[in-house]
Amino acid sequence: MLLPPLLPIVFLAWNTATVSDGIYTIKLEARDKANNKDAGSIDWHTVTVNNTPDNMDQCKKDGWKSFFSPTFMSQGDCVSWVQAKGKAWGLDRR
Repeated sequence: MLLPPLLPIVFLAWNTATVSDGIYTIKLEARDKANNKDAGSIDWHTVTVNNTPDNMDQCKKDGWKSFFSPTFMSQGDCVSWVQAKGKAWGLDRR
């Protein structure tokens, strides 16, 4: 019997604003109702957290609203921060 493909299900949300920029490795482990697992039940994923803008394009189209460290009051604030490479600012502008 052919089973239908599994659809991705979001079961975890991670607020990356609470961690520093960098590369993180996340271990995912699946278990059944009886708490059983096997070697195929474990998967590792590497994610890159980037809470700061690297270029002015990331500030456009409301992109400035998605940054948390630092936060910005407007697109202009975000662009200014990028141009100064953050040196002239504190971490929080709100």
